[in-house]
Amino acid sequence: MTTSALSPDPKYLLLQWQQGSPSQGDHVAYFYRQSDSLLEALSIFIGGALGAGNAALVIATKMHREGLQHRLTARGLDIPKATNEGRYLELDAAELLSKIMVEGMPDSGRFQVIVGGAIVRTKARAKAARPEIAAFGEMVSLLWTEGKVEAAIRLEQLWNELATKLAFSLRCAYPVSHFNGEKNSQPLMRVCAEHSAIVLDEGDASFTSGEAKIALRRSEERFRLLVDAVQDYAIFMLDVQGYVSSWNTGAERIKGYGVSEIIGKHFSIFYPEEDIRAGKPQRELEIAVKEGRLEDEGWRLRKDGSRFWANVIITAIRNDAGRLVGFGKVTRDFTEKVKTNEALKIRMHYTGGRE
Repeated sequence: MTTSALSPDPKYLLLQWQQGSPSQGDHVAYFYRQSDSLLEALSIFIGGALGAGNAALVIATKMHREGLQHRLTARGLDIPKATNEGRYLELDAAELLSKIMVEGMPDSGRFQVIVGGAIVRTKARAKAARPEIAAFGEMVSLLWTEGKVEAAIRLEQLWNELATKLAFSLRCAYPVSHFNGEKNSQPLMRVCAEHSAIVLDEGDASFTSGEAKIALRRSEERFRLLVDAVQDYAIFMLDVQGYVSSWNTGAERIKGYGVSEIIGKHFSIFYPEEDIRAGKPQRELEIAVKEGRLEDEGWRLRKDGSRFWANVIITAIRNDAGRLVGFGKVTRDFTEKVKTNEALKIRMHYTGGRE
């Protein structure tokens, strides 16, 4: 069986966190234990693109750039030639990161100009009849290593925003060790919410197909247990019509419904009456289908009828054939944040901006 030019390494186990099939416009995160396994996956992803006459952009550390070049060369690819043709572009992750950061956060304008410009130029040199570009970015991992979680999440979002304007397939990578421990479960959920799929390195390149299926089931079960254990995020699935098909502990805590009470109910039950009359629930699903994902903030309802201010991400889920099979939904309760901001505004009003 041949591997698609833009598919993940089969030696990895793909956990379809949002069930997206790797394709142009997908955004997949590798969670790896050793650099060797990451480089093997990248050599298939990048090598497949170059071998098909397409283009590749690699934003990585020096060690990973050199390691990837070595593996690509071993696969019979002429990297110097691809570089001279402009189809293969390498950029240093730390150096590029320094150019796009402003006051500790990645700047949207700089990112669009520098990274977006690099993608446009590189893709234009592709030789394939239908030009595509495979991109790998390691800047998010550097930010995460430095403990800059919010900056890393924002950078992932900028990549997603860029993907809505330019068609490219993206891979990023995080060392698994950065997410060990219960305290990292929430950051992990936030990372997952920004990707179309999550790929776990099982650390064994010698799986038989049967062993791989068993390992995949075990990995999926561990992941489901992790999702269910997260209490600060409502993480659940909807079918194609918007009816709830799964429910985690965080969803029960935030929204007040038990599993048996909510499965099979339409997700519009969470929206205030004025939003339902305006057709907001259905409109949000339509936008998610069209654009791949939707992020929104607004009032939502708990089981007892009380309101809370929610940050919501809805992601369209498609199977390998590209058919819509449902939606993934992640909700966070931002009520306290809104109350704090309102209290600050009132205090500033009465003090004339003086503390």
